Amino acid sequence: SAINCILKKKSGGLICGSFKSVYEVDEKNLSYNFLIKNHCGVNIFYDSSGKFYWLSTLDGLVQFSDKSIITKLPVNPDKNKILYSGGICTETNNIYAIYSGVLVETNTASQKYSLYDFPEKNILLTCICDGKKGNILIGTTKGIWLFNKQSKKFSFFNLFNGDENRQYFNSLFCDSEGNLWFTTRDTLHIYRLSVSDKNPKKIDDTEIESFNASYKSKNIISDIAEDKHKNIWLISEIGGGILSYNLNTARWKLYKGKNDR
Repeated sequence: SAINCILKKKSGGLICGSFKSVYEVDEKNLSYNFLIKNHCGVNIFYDSSGKFYWLSTLDGLVQFSDKSIITKLPVNPDKNKILYSGGICTETNNIYAIYSGVLVETNTASQKYSLYDFPEKNILLTCICDGKKGNILIGTTKGIWLFNKQSKKFSFFNLFNGDENRQYFNSLFCDSEGNLWFTTRDTLHIYRLSVSDKNPKKIDDTEIESFNASYKSKNIISDIAEDKHKNIWLISEIGGGILSYNLNTARWKLYKGKNDR
């Protein structure tokens, strides 16, 4: 089953979610064991306490530990089948998720929802990430937006010159050093905005070219995670292997499975 999402465990290792199950992976030998079965994992993220995990699914949110499911929060009754895509658990116990044209803010203590209509119409909200500076970053089919958690206001994130601002962004990620990562879908580009830079840089590497060429230059990045060894992991739900970038060595590496082209 294709991998939809990954999360680095604080104790080491990775948690991966697929269309059927959630399982833990040893990043050294790639062995795995199942944590949750019969749940379609859209995204996995830490509880604000750092002790538990949240799994966003087609039907709502599932809180779980390394041993069992703890809590299930159903979808908002005002919406039918909210797709909790790209959830984030913040220090205030609020979880942010995206659905067609709506940002959903869920308070895990009260189990109440707040809905914020997206200001631009006729676009799809594709991914979400915590920008660590009071803003939630939201990727769309026509650029990246910011949502301020305090003011509850949206603003467009002008990062590039001209038409590059309006690309189809497929994944967003903030690493342990505060660098922001962006990837695009129609044509795969990987960008990194370093803490010390004002403008993002497009990354070119032969390993990325090999990863993209595996699907006639139409591969995508579905999710991004970081492990305790400063490795950034980038996965695709359609295959082609797993890309890795080390923050210390600045080297890229592509890991291909037996069935990858």
